[in-house]
Amino acid sequence: MESRSNMRLVASLGMKRYLSAVKYARFVLGNSSSGIIEAPSLKVPTVNIGSRQKGRIMADSIISCEPERAAILKAMEQAMRMDVSTYQCPYGIGDTSRRIVEILKEELSRGGIDAKKKFYDIPWKEDR
Repeated sequence: MESRSNMRLVASLGMKRYLSAVKYARFVLGNSSSGIIEAPSLKVPTVNIGSRQKGRIMADSIISCEPERAAILKAMEQAMRMDVSTYQCPYGIGDTSRRIVEILKEELSRGGIDAKKKFYDIPWKEDR
């Protein structure tokens, strides 16, 4: 592999370092679900190459393109010009845990949730 001073190859960054790197990136390039889920949550554009993620809900900050050099370069240029600060992420804004706790508190304050296991007797026919 040719040596380059402005890049480094690592086997894995781990989740924390990877998300930190994405947070400071101009855009994410590839066909990983990370570009579809995490990048929009971090307000980072994604160039999604090919059809691997087809059918998934995608934020407006995702540019899908064909796996062809010209299409990828065009999508990269578009991503570099994007201001995603106003885009909505279809996967929420990071407050899911707080909202779940609020809903549970509200339900429990109204008398609770009947979480007792219920059994149903199935009629038994003896064939004798």
